[in-house]
Amino acid sequence: MARKIIRSIKLRAGKIFYGISHMFVSQKSAMTNEEADKSLNNYYPKYAWGGGCITFNKIADNPQYDLQIIIPCYNVEKYVEECLDSVLNQKTQYSFLVVVVNDGSTDSTGEILRKYENIANVKIITQKNGGHSAARNAGLKNIESKYIMFVDSDDFILPGCIENLMSAALQTGASIVEGGCYNLVDGRKEINVVHEAGHVPARSLQGYPWLKIYKAELFSDVCFPNGLWFEDTINQFLIYWKAQIAYCISDMVYVYRQVATSVSHTYRENKKAIDTYYVTEQILQDAKKLSFSFGTDYLYLYLRQVLCNYTRLKLCPKNVREAVFIKESNLLSLFDKDANVSKRHKQLYKFLTCKDFGKYELWCKTHR
Repeated sequence: MARKIIRSIKLRAGKIFYGISHMFVSQKSAMTNEEADKSLNNYYPKYAWGGGCITFNKIADNPQYDLQIIIPCYNVEKYVEECLDSVLNQKTQYSFLVVVVNDGSTDSTGEILRKYENIANVKIITQKNGGHSAARNAGLKNIESKYIMFVDSDDFILPGCIENLMSAALQTGASIVEGGCYNLVDGRKEINVVHEAGHVPARSLQGYPWLKIYKAELFSDVCFPNGLWFEDTINQFLIYWKAQIAYCISDMVYVYRQVATSVSHTYRENKKAIDTYYVTEQILQDAKKLSFSFGTDYLYLYLRQVLCNYTRLKLCPKNVREAVFIKESNLLSLFDKDANVSKRHKQLYKFLTCKDFGKYELWCKTHR
Protein backbone atom coordinates (compact mmCIF):
# COMPACT_ATOMS: atom_id res chain seq x y z
CA MET A 1 0.00 0.00 0.00
CA ALA A 2 2.82 2.43 0.93
CA ARG A 3 4.50 1.69 -2.40
CA LYS A 4 1.31 2.57 -4.29
CA ILE A 5 0.92 5.84 -2.37
CA ILE A 6 4.54 6.85 -3.10
CA ARG A 7 4.10 5.99 -6.77
CA SER A 8 0.88 8.02 -6.93
CA ILE A 9 2.59 11.05 -5.34
CA LYS A 10 5.52 10.78 -7.79
CA LEU A 11 3.13 10.53 -10.73
CA ARG A 12 1.19 13.64 -9.64
CA ALA A 13 4.40 15.59 -9.06
CA GLY A 14 5.66 14.51 -12.48
CA LYS A 15 2.50 15.71 -14.20
CA ILE A 16 2.74 19.09 -12.45
CA PHE A 17 6.38 19.40 -13.56
CA TYR A 18 5.38 18.41 -17.10
CA GLY A 19 2.60 21.00 -17.18
CA ILE A 20 5.09 23.74 -16.33
CA SER A 21 8.01 22.55 -18.47
CA HIS A 22 6.60 21.11 -21.70
CA MET A 23 6.04 24.49 -23.39
CA PHE A 24 9.76 25.26 -23.08
CA VAL A 25 11.02 21.91 -24.43
CA SER A 26 11.00 20.97 -28.09
CA GLN A 27 13.44 18.95 -30.18
CA LYS A 28 12.07 17.86 -33.54
CA SER A 29 13.99 14.82 -34.71
CA ALA A 30 15.56 14.84 -38.17
CA MET A 31 16.66 11.19 -37.93
CA THR A 32 15.49 9.08 -40.88
CA ASN A 33 14.20 5.51 -40.62
CA GLU A 34 17.41 4.25 -42.26
CA GLU A 35 19.55 6.16 -39.76
CA ALA A 36 17.45 4.74 -36.92
CA ASP A 37 18.00 1.20 -38.22
CA LYS A 38 21.74 1.82 -38.42
CA SER A 39 21.89 3.22 -34.86
CA LEU A 40 20.03 0.23 -33.42
CA ASN A 41 22.07 -2.29 -35.40
CA ASN A 42 25.35 -0.67 -34.30
CA TYR A 43 24.19 -0.67 -30.68
CA TYR A 44 22.82 -4.22 -30.51
CA PRO A 45 21.62 -6.13 -33.60
CA LYS A 46 18.28 -7.90 -33.51
CA TYR A 47 18.63 -11.63 -32.89
CA ALA A 48 18.03 -13.28 -36.28
CA TRP A 49 16.30 -16.57 -35.56
CA GLY A 50 14.45 -16.57 -38.87
CA GLY A 51 10.95 -16.55 -37.50
CA GLY A 52 8.43 -14.72 -35.39
CA CYS A 53 5.62 -15.47 -32.99
CA ILE A 54 3.43 -17.40 -35.44
CA THR A 55 3.71 -21.17 -35.47
CA PHE A 56 1.70 -24.38 -35.51
CA ASN A 57 1.32 -26.20 -32.21
CA LYS A 58 -0.38 -29.58 -32.36
CA ILE A 59 -3.35 -29.84 -30.00
CA ALA A 60 -4.76 -33.32 -29.38
CA ASP A 61 -8.31 -33.83 -30.68
CA ASN A 62 -9.20 -35.81 -27.56
CA PRO A 63 -6.83 -34.49 -24.89
CA GLN A 64 -5.76 -37.03 -22.29
CA TYR A 65 -5.23 -34.39 -19.59
CA ASP A 66 -7.14 -31.43 -18.22
CA LEU A 67 -3.98 -29.36 -17.77
CA GLN A 68 -0.48 -29.31 -19.23
CA ILE A 69 2.10 -27.57 -17.02
CA ILE A 70 5.23 -26.38 -18.85
CA ILE A 71 8.35 -25.82 -16.74
CA PRO A 72 11.50 -24.49 -18.45
CA CYS A 73 14.72 -25.28 -16.55
CA TYR A 74 18.17 -23.79 -16.86
CA ASN A 75 20.78 -24.16 -14.09
CA VAL A 76 18.24 -24.30 -11.27
CA GLU A 77 19.78 -27.04 -9.14
CA LYS A 78 18.95 -25.08 -5.97
CA TYR A 79 15.25 -24.71 -6.71
CA VAL A 80 13.98 -27.28 -9.20
CA GLU A 81 13.02 -29.99 -6.69
CA GLU A 82 10.92 -27.59 -4.64
CA CYS A 83 9.24 -26.43 -7.82
CA LEU A 84 8.45 -29.91 -9.17
CA ASP A 85 7.35 -31.25 -5.80
CA SER A 86 4.96 -28.32 -5.35
CA VAL A 87 3.31 -29.34 -8.63
CA LEU A 88 3.32 -33.11 -8.19
CA ASN A 89 1.99 -32.92 -4.62
CA GLN A 90 -1.13 -31.01 -5.66
CA LYS A 91 -4.37 -32.60 -4.44
CA THR A 92 -6.87 -32.17 -7.23
CA GLN A 93 -9.64 -33.91 -9.12
CA TYR A 94 -8.09 -32.74 -12.40
CA SER A 95 -5.56 -34.72 -14.41
CA PHE A 96 -2.35 -32.94 -15.39
CA LEU A 97 0.80 -33.55 -17.41
CA VAL A 98 4.07 -31.91 -16.34
CA VAL A 99 6.37 -31.11 -19.27
CA VAL A 100 9.85 -30.21 -17.98
CA VAL A 101 12.26 -28.72 -20.53
CA ASN A 102 15.93 -28.92 -19.57
CA ASP A 103 17.28 -26.06 -21.66
CA GLY A 104 20.96 -27.01 -21.81
CA SER A 105 21.68 -26.81 -18.08
CA THR A 106 25.37 -27.07 -17.17
CA ASP A 107 24.92 -27.68 -13.42
CA SER A 108 23.27 -30.70 -11.78
CA THR A 109 19.74 -29.81 -12.95
CA GLY A 110 19.72 -32.67 -15.48
CA GLU A 111 20.80 -35.18 -12.85
CA ILE A 112 18.06 -34.02 -10.48
CA LEU A 113 15.45 -34.32 -13.23
CA ARG A 114 16.33 -37.98 -13.75
CA LYS A 115 14.67 -38.69 -10.40
CA TYR A 116 11.35 -37.71 -11.99
CA GLU A 117 11.62 -39.31 -15.43
CA ASN A 118 9.71 -42.50 -14.50
CA ILE A 119 6.68 -40.70 -13.08
CA ALA A 120 3.71 -41.40 -15.36
CA ASN A 121 2.51 -37.81 -15.78
CA VAL A 122 5.99 -36.26 -16.17
CA LYS A 123 7.65 -35.77 -19.53
CA ILE A 124 11.23 -34.50 -19.64
CA ILE A 125 12.60 -32.83 -22.78
CA THR A 126 16.33 -32.11 -23.05
CA GLN A 127 17.62 -29.61 -25.61
CA LYS A 128 20.51 -27.25 -26.34
CA ASN A 129 20.30 -23.93 -24.54
CA GLY A 130 17.98 -21.58 -26.37
CA GLY A 131 16.55 -19.43 -23.62
CA HIS A 132 13.17 -19.17 -21.90
CA SER A 133 11.21 -18.75 -25.14
CA ALA A 134 12.74 -21.79 -26.82
CA ALA A 135 12.12 -23.90 -23.70
CA ARG A 136 8.48 -22.87 -23.40
CA ASN A 137 7.99 -23.39 -27.13
CA ALA A 138 9.32 -26.94 -26.86
CA GLY A 139 6.64 -27.62 -24.26
CA LEU A 140 3.95 -26.15 -26.51
CA LYS A 141 4.76 -28.16 -29.64
CA ASN A 142 2.50 -31.05 -28.61
CA ILE A 143 -0.41 -30.06 -26.38
CA GLU A 144 -2.19 -32.98 -24.76
CA SER A 145 -4.60 -31.04 -22.56
CA LYS A 146 -7.56 -28.64 -22.51
CA TYR A 147 -5.66 -25.98 -20.57
CA ILE A 148 -2.04 -24.84 -20.28
CA MET A 149 -0.05 -23.43 -17.38
CA PHE A 150 3.53 -22.11 -17.17
CA VAL A 151 5.62 -22.39 -14.01
CA ASP A 152 9.17 -21.03 -13.79
CA SER A 153 11.55 -23.55 -12.26
CA ASP A 154 12.86 -21.25 -9.53
CA ASP A 155 9.28 -20.58 -8.36
CA PHE A 156 6.66 -22.87 -6.87
CA ILE A 157 2.89 -23.16 -6.67
CA LEU A 158 0.77 -23.27 -3.53
CA PRO A 159 -1.55 -26.09 -2.36
CA GLY A 160 -4.90 -25.86 -4.14
CA CYS A 161 -3.45 -23.96 -7.12
CA ILE A 162 -4.53 -26.41 -9.81
CA GLU A 163 -7.88 -27.21 -8.19
CA ASN A 164 -8.84 -23.56 -7.75
CA LEU A 165 -7.74 -22.34 -11.18
CA MET A 166 -9.25 -25.28 -13.07
CA SER A 167 -12.55 -25.18 -11.16
CA ALA A 168 -12.95 -21.48 -11.93
CA ALA A 169 -12.15 -22.07 -15.60
CA LEU A 170 -14.71 -24.83 -16.00
CA GLN A 171 -17.41 -23.06 -13.99
CA THR A 172 -17.07 -19.76 -15.86
CA GLY A 173 -15.89 -20.93 -19.28
CA ALA A 174 -13.13 -18.31 -19.14
CA SER A 175 -10.27 -18.63 -21.61
CA ILE A 176 -7.80 -17.37 -18.98
CA VAL A 177 -7.98 -17.60 -15.18
CA GLU A 178 -5.50 -15.78 -12.94
CA GLY A 179 -4.94 -16.06 -9.21
CA GLY A 180 -2.89 -14.23 -6.61
CA CYS A 181 0.87 -14.30 -6.13
CA TYR A 182 3.46 -13.80 -3.41
CA ASN A 183 7.02 -12.58 -3.94
CA LEU A 184 9.61 -14.58 -2.02
CA VAL A 185 12.20 -12.10 -0.73
CA ASP A 186 14.96 -13.37 1.58
CA GLY A 187 12.72 -16.26 2.61
CA ARG A 188 9.72 -13.99 3.38
CA LYS A 189 6.47 -13.98 1.42
CA GLU A 190 5.28 -10.54 0.36
CA ILE A 191 2.04 -9.97 -1.52
CA ASN A 192 2.65 -9.19 -5.18
CA VAL A 193 -0.75 -9.72 -6.82
CA VAL A 194 -4.14 -10.12 -5.18
CA HIS A 195 -7.56 -10.14 -6.84
CA GLU A 196 -11.22 -9.94 -6.07
CA ALA A 197 -13.09 -12.77 -7.79
CA GLY A 198 -14.80 -11.81 -11.03
CA HIS A 199 -14.58 -11.25 -14.77
CA VAL A 200 -12.07 -8.67 -16.02
CA PRO A 201 -10.78 -7.46 -19.40
CA ALA A 202 -7.91 -9.79 -20.30
CA ARG A 203 -5.61 -6.83 -20.94
CA SER A 204 -5.83 -5.91 -17.23
CA LEU A 205 -4.10 -9.15 -16.21
CA GLN A 206 -0.47 -9.34 -15.14
CA GLY A 207 1.89 -9.72 -18.10
CA TYR A 208 3.70 -12.75 -16.66
CA PRO A 209 3.16 -16.06 -18.53
CA TRP A 210 2.86 -17.83 -15.15
CA LEU A 211 0.21 -17.23 -12.44
CA LYS A 212 -2.66 -18.29 -14.70
CA ILE A 213 -4.10 -21.05 -16.85
CA TYR A 214 -5.06 -20.68 -20.50
CA LYS A 215 -7.34 -22.57 -22.85
CA ALA A 216 -5.01 -24.57 -25.08
CA GLU A 217 -6.39 -23.14 -28.32
CA LEU A 218 -5.02 -19.70 -27.42
CA PHE A 219 -1.58 -21.12 -28.28
CA SER A 220 -2.60 -23.06 -31.40
CA ASP A 221 -0.78 -20.61 -33.69
CA VAL A 222 1.33 -18.53 -31.30
CA CYS A 223 4.78 -19.11 -29.79
CA PHE A 224 7.23 -17.10 -27.74
CA PRO A 225 9.84 -15.08 -29.72
CA ASN A 226 13.04 -17.10 -29.65
CA GLY A 227 16.19 -15.23 -28.69
CA LEU A 228 14.47 -12.06 -27.50
CA TRP A 229 14.07 -10.79 -23.96
CA PHE A 230 10.68 -9.55 -22.72
CA GLU A 231 9.06 -12.52 -24.45
CA ASP A 232 5.99 -12.22 -22.22
CA THR A 233 4.95 -9.22 -24.36
CA ILE A 234 3.02 -11.77 -26.45
CA ASN A 235 0.48 -11.98 -23.64
CA GLN A 236 -0.80 -8.42 -23.97
CA PHE A 237 -0.64 -8.22 -27.76
CA LEU A 238 -1.56 -11.75 -28.88
CA ILE A 239 -2.86 -14.07 -26.17
CA TYR A 240 -4.96 -11.60 -24.15
CA TRP A 241 -6.24 -10.10 -27.37
CA LYS A 242 -7.58 -13.48 -28.43
CA ALA A 243 -9.21 -14.08 -25.05
CA GLN A 244 -10.63 -10.55 -24.53
CA ILE A 245 -12.33 -11.49 -21.22
CA ALA A 246 -10.67 -13.36 -18.34
CA TYR A 247 -11.59 -14.40 -14.82
CA CYS A 248 -9.71 -13.74 -11.59
CA ILE A 249 -9.90 -15.72 -8.37
CA SER A 250 -9.12 -14.42 -4.91
CA ASP A 251 -7.00 -17.46 -3.95
CA MET A 252 -3.22 -17.10 -3.71
CA VAL A 253 -1.78 -19.72 -6.06
CA TYR A 254 1.85 -18.88 -6.90
CA VAL A 255 5.14 -17.89 -5.26
CA TYR A 256 7.58 -15.88 -7.38
CA ARG A 257 11.16 -16.08 -6.17
CA GLN A 258 13.06 -12.83 -6.64
CA VAL A 259 16.48 -13.77 -7.99
CA ALA A 260 19.04 -10.97 -8.20
CA THR A 261 20.53 -12.28 -11.46
CA SER A 262 17.22 -12.51 -13.36
CA VAL A 263 16.55 -10.40 -16.47
CA SER A 264 13.95 -8.34 -14.62
CA HIS A 265 16.62 -7.20 -12.15
CA THR A 266 19.62 -6.74 -14.48
CA TYR A 267 18.34 -5.65 -17.90
CA ARG A 268 19.07 -1.93 -17.44
CA GLU A 269 22.82 -2.64 -17.42
CA ASN A 270 22.66 -4.75 -20.59
CA LYS A 271 22.53 -3.61 -24.22
CA LYS A 272 20.13 -6.47 -24.90
CA ALA A 273 17.46 -4.37 -23.18
CA ILE A 274 16.88 -3.03 -26.71
CA ASP A 275 14.94 -6.26 -27.25
CA THR A 276 11.98 -4.47 -25.68
CA TYR A 277 11.65 -2.56 -28.97
CA TYR A 278 12.54 -5.50 -31.21
CA VAL A 279 9.90 -7.71 -29.59
CA THR A 280 7.28 -4.95 -29.90
CA GLU A 281 8.00 -4.57 -33.61
CA GLN A 282 7.94 -8.33 -34.21
CA ILE A 283 4.67 -8.87 -32.39
CA LEU A 284 2.88 -6.06 -34.24
CA GLN A 285 4.01 -7.53 -37.56
CA ASP A 286 2.73 -10.94 -36.50
CA ALA A 287 -0.57 -9.49 -35.28
CA LYS A 288 -1.09 -8.07 -38.77
CA LYS A 289 -0.49 -11.52 -40.27
CA LEU A 290 -3.06 -12.95 -37.86
CA SER A 291 -5.57 -10.33 -39.10
CA PHE A 292 -5.99 -8.65 -35.72
CA SER A 293 -7.95 -5.41 -35.65
CA PHE A 294 -5.62 -2.41 -35.31
CA GLY A 295 -8.30 -0.08 -33.98
CA THR A 296 -8.76 2.01 -30.85
CA ASP A 297 -8.15 -0.72 -28.26
CA TYR A 298 -5.04 -2.05 -29.96
CA LEU A 299 -3.66 1.48 -30.29
CA TYR A 300 -4.15 1.91 -26.54
CA LEU A 301 -2.05 -1.22 -25.91
CA TYR A 302 0.66 0.01 -28.25
CA LEU A 303 0.98 3.47 -26.71
CA ARG A 304 1.14 1.89 -23.27
CA GLN A 305 3.97 -0.31 -24.57
CA VAL A 306 5.79 2.75 -25.95
CA LEU A 307 5.90 4.17 -22.43
CA CYS A 308 7.08 0.81 -21.07
CA ASN A 309 9.84 0.67 -23.69
CA TYR A 310 11.03 4.15 -22.74
CA THR A 311 11.23 3.15 -19.07
CA ARG A 312 13.34 0.11 -19.94
CA LEU A 313 15.67 2.05 -22.24
CA LYS A 314 16.05 5.37 -20.43
CA LEU A 315 19.71 4.63 -19.59
CA CYS A 316 20.66 3.93 -23.21
CA PRO A 317 22.63 6.51 -25.22
CA LYS A 318 20.54 9.35 -26.60
CA ASN A 319 20.97 8.31 -30.25
CA VAL A 320 19.60 4.85 -29.41
CA ARG A 321 16.60 6.29 -27.56
CA GLU A 322 15.93 8.60 -30.49
CA ALA A 323 16.21 5.70 -32.95
CA VAL A 324 13.60 3.74 -30.98
CA PHE A 325 11.40 6.85 -30.93
CA ILE A 326 11.60 7.15 -34.75
CA LYS A 327 10.86 3.45 -35.26
CA GLU A 328 7.91 3.56 -32.85
CA SER A 329 6.59 6.64 -34.61
CA ASN A 330 6.72 4.81 -37.94
CA LEU A 331 4.88 1.80 -36.51
CA LEU A 332 1.82 4.02 -36.05
CA SER A 333 1.20 3.55 -39.78
CA LEU A 334 0.00 0.01 -38.99
CA PHE A 335 -3.04 1.31 -37.11
CA ASP A 336 -6.45 2.16 -38.54
CA LYS A 337 -6.72 5.81 -39.55
CA ASP A 338 -10.01 6.17 -37.66
CA ALA A 339 -8.64 4.68 -34.41
CA ASN A 340 -9.31 6.96 -31.48
CA VAL A 341 -6.54 7.93 -29.07
CA SER A 342 -7.36 7.69 -25.36
CA LYS A 343 -7.26 10.91 -23.34
CA ARG A 344 -4.39 9.43 -21.34
CA HIS A 345 -2.17 9.08 -24.43
CA LYS A 346 -3.21 12.06 -26.60
CA GLN A 347 -0.04 14.05 -25.97
CA LEU A 348 2.22 11.02 -26.41
CA TYR A 349 0.52 10.25 -29.73
CA LYS A 350 0.90 13.87 -30.83
CA PHE A 351 4.64 13.93 -30.10
CA LEU A 352 5.17 10.63 -31.93
CA THR A 353 3.31 11.80 -35.02
CA CYS A 354 5.05 15.17 -35.22
CA LYS A 355 8.45 13.62 -34.37
CA ASP A 356 9.04 15.87 -31.34
CA PHE A 357 11.63 13.81 -29.50
CA GLY A 358 12.22 16.37 -26.75
CA LYS A 359 8.58 16.61 -25.69
CA TYR A 360 8.16 12.84 -26.03
CA GLU A 361 11.00 12.24 -23.58
CA LEU A 362 9.68 14.81 -21.13
CA TRP A 363 6.19 13.27 -21.29
CA CYS A 364 7.56 9.76 -20.69
CA LYS A 365 9.76 10.91 -17.79
CA THR A 366 6.80 12.53 -16.02
CA HIS A 367 4.07 9.97 -16.73
CA ARG A 368 5.69 6.71 -15.62
